[in-house]
Amino acid sequence: MGSDYKKQRNCGVDCLRIVAMFAIVLQHCILHGGILQEQNIFSVKYGLVDLVTFFCFGAVNTYLLISGYINVNTKYKLSRIMYLWIEVIFYNLIINIVATLILKTPVTADIILRIFTPPPHHEYWFFTRYTLLFLLMPIINMIAHKMSKKCYRIFLIVIYVLFCFVAPVVKKYTGIDIFILKGGYSTVWFVAMYMTGAYFRLHFILEKKKKIVYFLGFVFFSLLLYLDNEFIPTFFKQYKNVEISSILSADTYSSPFTVLAVVCMLLLFVNIDFSNRIKHFVCSVGPLTFGVYLIHDNPITREYVVSRVPKMFEQNFGNSLVIWMVLCAVFFFFTCLLIEFLVQLLFKKIEVRQVCNKICLFFAKIFKKVPPIYNLFFSDLVNSCNSEKDAAKNNK
Repeated sequence: MGSDYKKQRNCGVDCLRIVAMFAIVLQHCILHGGILQEQNIFSVKYGLVDLVTFFCFGAVNTYLLISGYINVNTKYKLSRIMYLWIEVIFYNLIINIVATLILKTPVTADIILRIFTPPPHHEYWFFTRYTLLFLLMPIINMIAHKMSKKCYRIFLIVIYVLFCFVAPVVKKYTGIDIFILKGGYSTVWFVAMYMTGAYFRLHFILEKKKKIVYFLGFVFFSLLLYLDNEFIPTFFKQYKNVEISSILSADTYSSPFTVLAVVCMLLLFVNIDFSNRIKHFVCSVGPLTFGVYLIHDNPITREYVVSRVPKMFEQNFGNSLVIWMVLCAVFFFFTCLLIEFLVQLLFKKIEVRQVCNKICLFFAKIFKKVPPIYNLFFSDLVNSCNSEKDAAKNNK
């Protein structure tokens, strides 16, 4: 089943998933490591590292686009989000145990509560919002499939005009976040990005000849984001002694430049062809990137590792500081990747996924008496499990 599944995967999407997660790690090394705060904002060193940061800003939106692109045509299984939550709690537990043994931190009721209930304590903000998005996916997918191409396109145009142009202007002059976007950190924004990815899966015809156009589009819009948000305000402050601030890019995730940049990245990567050997590697590594996020962005790892290692040798790199940042990100990325690989082997051994399926099938029996809920959240899982049982019987 594993090899057949990998053949069906879009290898370009998995490759983009890897690139996006590496960009997130790199961005966290720069921002959490406190490197920029210690530099002169007018120095070459600061400018180069800051520029790299802006090229990484679209990584979170990229994950949401990928989610829409893949899941709009995928059978909905509630057990998938349960499996991911088990992984979240597992890493929270293991990292806290290691920290207690090495750092001798006391075990309190608050820490135990944080381990098993991350959302109320604002840990793993992305996954908390993603969970809400996941619960909405059956409804979103149903709407996406029912809309015509023209209607869908008009819907997205209206949404992004309101979110990327109207909302920031209103926020700038009134302080009111009228669409509850929270700068791109809200479930509302997650839904918008998901629906954008779904649109390109359902209605967009890919053109392989335009790869270079998509790449240049990513570079162009990333540079516009940097110029609008950072370079132009800094230039005016230095040479004109005038304080100005961006409107369109003040909230970087929900900036129109970020959206256009990540759309170009999606269209670029889904067009890439790989050899069979590379396909096998990429399709094996892609699903492991979630573990990279959980390990490196855990509050303890962030405080004692990600925030400290980048500062250790940064003085030795001078204007090549960006190289040191990349090396740190590579180290963190592949270390976390190896750990996640071993954890997935353990989960496979103890059949965590099967346990999640059984729990969800139990609830499916309960909600079978409520057809709307059953059809939306459980029917795909039940049908999939029945198909697997039939296939297993036929193979005997």
